[in-house]
Amino acid sequence: MKILICAFSYLPDKNGVAFAVDYHYKILKKLGHDVKIATGFNVNRNNSDYIFQFKVSGTGRIGNRFIGEKNEYIDFLVNGDFDYIFFHCWEIWSTELAIDAFDRIAAKKVIFSHGTSFDLFNLSFLGVLRFLTFLPYRLRFSKRIEKFDYYVFLTSSTQNGRFSDYKYIKNKSKKNYSIISNVTNLLPINSTIRFKEKFNIISSKLVICVANYQKIKRQKLVAKIFLDAKIEDCSLVFFGSEENDYYYELQRLYGNYPNIFFLQEISKQDIHLAYLDADAFLMFSETEAQPLVLLDCLATNLPFVSSNVGCIHEIEGGLTANTPQEASSLLRSVLLDRNLNLFLREAGKREFEEKYSHHLLKDKFIFLLNALLEL
Repeated sequence: MKILICAFSYLPDKNGVAFAVDYHYKILKKLGHDVKIATGFNVNRNNSDYIFQFKVSGTGRIGNRFIGEKNEYIDFLVNGDFDYIFFHCWEIWSTELAIDAFDRIAAKKVIFSHGTSFDLFNLSFLGVLRFLTFLPYRLRFSKRIEKFDYYVFLTSSTQNGRFSDYKYIKNKSKKNYSIISNVTNLLPINSTIRFKEKFNIISSKLVICVANYQKIKRQKLVAKIFLDAKIEDCSLVFFGSEENDYYYELQRLYGNYPNIFFLQEISKQDIHLAYLDADAFLMFSETEAQPLVLLDCLATNLPFVSSNVGCIHEIEGGLTANTPQEASSLLRSVLLDRNLNLFLREAGKREFEEKYSHHLLKDKFIFLLNALLEL
């Protein structure tokens, strides 16, 4: 098959979509297919004959219009020789611009959903404003989703407002879809040194939070949850991809605490070491779909405590909280109750082996490709 993957982000970008696209590219190549990638421009990306970059930006929201090399991107899709085009994510230029040109694109179109955002709502000024800016998109979504030939979802969950597309497909009793989850981003390592030893962290217990420094990831709230848990002889380490305004604000608030550390631009191997050395993972994002960092927890048998967003509630191996106070209480239990900690580690191990291991996902891709042949 000749397959094009379209996504707004790809390596060396560091986010869940970029990592997922890379995994899909590699597995499709191993299965013997001709695979290309169309993505946003990154000045640090090495030139490659399989990557095509476009300087485009914009989403489906009011006030964030599409700008840049729009015509060049559409012409590439229309004139390309592809059997199938895999589009990653709704509400972003790489998918939304293409949908408007589907009648001129001969290839079969497949959406790889990473969840939806247009139905998210909270009773705050910004929450209401965000909801309203997505209103036109929401009203035309049913027509746009029908234009795809096949659908791939991360989960069969319909909770927390992040999976409106799957809910729509189920309500229509459609059968042309698959469930293919994310996979761990950690690589095998061979190291004799422990993370705490390497980075001079002397506390007996360690909590980690791995996420780009962003307001939506709410690291400031994570720090407060950690401190309110009042765990003696315990450190919290933040891992982020870059130093930005949110990072500096986080540093200003919590940089003087002797048991809170901030790391950025850390190698995958060192992050893997942190997972192996930690006692718990803590996150409290405003919204998520199926975060890769929690699948990394399953792969390393690390218990987690998280906000109850996306489909996290269905991932065994950790606990979800609806309030910061509840998260502090749960974190304290995970760290101080050895039986609970061991139970969550074992549950996470089973969850990984039964649902998220690489060989299972390879089988799901083979099923997907066979289904596409029947379209």
